[in-house]
Amino acid sequence: MGEEVPYDPTCTSGYVSNPWDPQPTQLDLFLMLKEQLKAEELASHAFRRRVVEIDTMLSERRKQTDSPRLTNSLFDPLRNEEARQLRLAKYEAIKAREEQIKQQQADFLAPYLLRLGDTGKRAPTRAQVMALYRDCTTDLRHFYQRLEEELRNRCDDLITEEQSLKRFLSRFQQHFEDAEYEKFIAEGETIERDKHILQMRLENIQDDYRRKAAHLRQALRADERLRPYLGAMMESPGDQSDYDDE
Repeated sequence: MGEEVPYDPTCTSGYVSNPWDPQPTQLDLFLMLKEQLKAEELASHAFRRRVVEIDTMLSERRKQTDSPRLTNSLFDPLRNEEARQLRLAKYEAIKAREEQIKQQQADFLAPYLLRLGDTGKRAPTRAQVMALYRDCTTDLRHFYQRLEEELRNRCDDLITEEQSLKRFLSRFQQHFEDAEYEKFIAEGETIERDKHILQMRLENIQDDYRRKAAHLRQALRADERLRPYLGAMMESPGDQSDYDDE
């Protein structure tokens, strides 16, 4: 390797499959032999490098097998601290966002203004704005009406259950042991307590609706997007906020 190989044409021979085919010249044979020798040398160098890599890998593997050592810990303090800082940063961002939302005035008109499309290109008419105003206040009223109706139905169910329990006890009171009778009494007290809670919630819901309806009207009339259209309404007396007067 690394030396010039003397070329002797008399040392070359080969099988001639077709004597009528053009035969390679001595120069062609020399260049072909030189190319093959070069390829053999490159292959030999690559093989030796691969042998060194394999020996190194096997040696390292033998060391790991003979004296195993944990190089990477699942409880890496640096990595855990980094993850902790990311969690804290995410928590602080969420907390800041919640505080910002609490301090901002709710945009009650945003869902309704989507119906009008791009108001920058075409200004809405007063009829459209009044329709939005009515829809916004009506949706709030309907929400509380449905909530109140649901609570009233639950309260009626408790009243019916209470009456049925009283009739049952008055008819079969003599057939129960004291312990069983006490259980029925406790059940009646639970029904009475739940009924009282629902009645209190009904009163609170009505008060809550009147307060929120007044706040909604005030916010809508103070909205800069509606002020040009609600000038006459702002000068009129306040609307009633009870369910029946809407």
